[in-house]
Amino acid sequence: AMKFTEKGSISVNASLDNSKKVLILEVEDTGIGIPSEKLHSIFESFTQVDSSTTRKYGGTGLGLTITKKLILMMNGDIFVESELGKGSKFSIHIPYEGLVHRDSNIHQHWLDLELPDPENFPKCKILLAEDSEENVFIIKTFLRKYPIELVIARNGIDALQKFQNEKFDIVLMDLQMPDWDGLEATKEIRNYEQNQNIDPLLMVPIIAISANVQKEDISKSFLAGITSYLSKPVRKLEILKLIYFYLAL
Repeated sequence: AMKFTEKGSISVNASLDNSKKVLILEVEDTGIGIPSEKLHSIFESFTQVDSSTTRKYGGTGLGLTITKKLILMMNGDIFVESELGKGSKFSIHIPYEGLVHRDSNIHQHWLDLELPDPENFPKCKILLAEDSEENVFIIKTFLRKYPIELVIARNGIDALQKFQNEKFDIVLMDLQMPDWDGLEATKEIRNYEQNQNIDPLLMVPIIAISANVQKEDISKSFLAGITSYLSKPVRKLEILKLIYFYLAL
């Protein structure tokens, strides 16, 4: 919307349709618009309205394709209304019932990934916030053959301090810890990232690890800023595939 709107306005709205249990996101602009005969193809890879659009505005034509794939992973859909020369309106509908279930499409997506051999696994640095020596040992054992530098924080306060002082690719966050628990630590990490003007799309993935798998507990985790969720006992293949999923994004 920002790219194709040189003058006028852009509005972004979010609402809930509780009767259908759907989250609705709408982006409307007064930009160049899209010809009606092109509307059916704008979600296809490497598609822009015409060659002059590419020359003037740049880009690869992948943005809407990636957007639609992410939405479909969440069992949602995307719609567009547009008039040439007057602007466009994109509407995203995402069902919010079941999004945090472990058997959701997102979970299945990364679980179906083919894990590379340790020598082909991306190098990365991970912060593990965990107060249990036993759990630290288990996760270290799971990751020991892979090129992963693991830094340990024993509580939420320690996790925030290490996060502020070092650069990490992923955070593994136990939710039950002394002092600050995992939710409090996650909120503080997200506040720190916001204060550093980090783009929300570039914020470090935080994977919660917890024995609490009730819908209410999982929902609170996502509201605090958690990116994904693993239940205890953690399984080796699951944690490695989820780490690889976020490194490969």
